[in-house]
Amino acid sequence: MASIIDPGARSRSEHERSHCYPVAVVWQPVAGVLLAGLASAFLVWEATAWYGMELAAATHTWLFLWLAGAAFYMIQSALLNWIGMPAMAIAECLY
Repeated sequence: MASIIDPGARSRSEHERSHCYPVAVVWQPVAGVLLAGLASAFLVWEATAWYGMELAAATHTWLFLWLAGAAFYMIQSALLNWIGMPAMAIAECLY
């Protein structure tokens, strides 16, 4: 109610939420790109170690998978932010 009367007044929870938001904006894409890199490295390792596949350019394969995974993550995050969802719940897919 105080914000209606005085637009400059904010509650403590609103201030804390606005203070933490830029940190999440910075670290969420970083974590997503790193996770995509780890997942793509695991896929290349799995193909060579478990299945015995011969990869002519394993580093190029890893970089391509990393680029594809990072692009998918960024597009998915952009679409979720566009429709107003902060994130996608993984638990909903399990049921």
